[in-house]
Amino acid sequence: MSPRRRLSPADFFENLEEPRDTGRNFRHPLVNVVLRAVIGVACGQKTFTAISDFVKGQIEWFGQILDMSYAVPSEDTYRRVFEA
Repeated sequence: MSPRRRLSPADFFENLEEPRDTGRNFRHPLVNVVLRAVIGVACGQKTFTAISDFVKGQIEWFGQILDMSYAVPSEDTYRRVFEA
């Protein structure tokens, strides 16, 4: 019996199609933006501003599961992704 591969939370969103203009260079990969937003909403955040503030408050924890090279996306980044 082969050992099971341990899934990361990001694995569940890795096949999402990028809705943003592909001619631009994005600091925040789509999977990171979506996963942060999903966790924020699951924890009771109801606006893009609240999600961004929540992630800032939990930056050490998020850093354990996601690349935080560019810190936290702004509320405008969340808005652009979800409006696309």
